[in-house]
Amino acid sequence: MKKITTSVSMEELSPIIESVIHSGGDAILCVTGNSMLPLWRDKHNNVVLTACDVNNLKVGDIPLYKRENGQYVLHRIINVNDDGFDLLGDAQWCIEKGLDKSRVIAVTKGYYTEKGKYISCDSLRHKIYFKLWSALLPVRALALTFYKRTILRLKIRNDRNRKNEG
Repeated sequence: MKKITTSVSMEELSPIIESVIHSGGDAILCVTGNSMLPLWRDKHNNVVLTACDVNNLKVGDIPLYKRENGQYVLHRIINVNDDGFDLLGDAQWCIEKGLDKSRVIAVTKGYYTEKGKYISCDSLRHKIYFKLWSALLPVRALALTFYKRTILRLKIRNDRNRKNEG
């Protein structure tokens, strides 16, 4: 059976996601954008979002939140303040400071790799990735350049080859 994919804006999806989450369910969302490289790649990974108590979120958690400009974002918490969070995408080095806790919609419970394997955000694998990637913050730009010029190029080339074969 052929897979059918439909794109829907987050503005349209948000009420559905919030309804599912507030009723005790989890929502699965396809990642768009590359701000969380190398963890997630645009349109290649799905995240599992779940309800959260914003007062229990901690460093390393990845909330879905809505910026003041209306943009929906998944970035990692790197600092918890009394009234909010400082966040940073894995592919970024400019910290977004002072996100109000009321802007958080859900938190990432886990995600699916490009090969479809589910990884819990509580897993040892994910925690090791987070610790190693966080340690690279001072040289993150170099690490990302290396990643994009080698590994990501190979992945994109393989994607094209699979598309041409199919």
